[in-house]
Amino acid sequence: MQTSEHPGPTRPQHPCQSNPPAVRPLKRRLAIIMIACVYPLVTMLIYVIAPFTQGWQIWHQTLLLTPATVVSIVFVINPLVIKYFGRYINAA
Repeated sequence: MQTSEHPGPTRPQHPCQSNPPAVRPLKRRLAIIMIACVYPLVTMLIYVIAPFTQGWQIWHQTLLLTPATVVSIVFVINPLVIKYFGRYINAA
């Protein structure tokens, strides 16, 4: 009778051990690029809403400005920053 050399049960390798370490974005670079992109957006939006909001209190103006700014950042600016500056942001 032949005995087969079958190794015992093996533990699966932890996923983090087999993958190369993830590259962490340099937050300082991301912050600088986002400031450079968001500042003109906010300034433009202020100029656009200013004629319609004369005499409004500041919190009314920002209540109108904030949703437009956030939607623009999430759906336009951030994807474009990642697309065009992703390598620069992630470079070590």
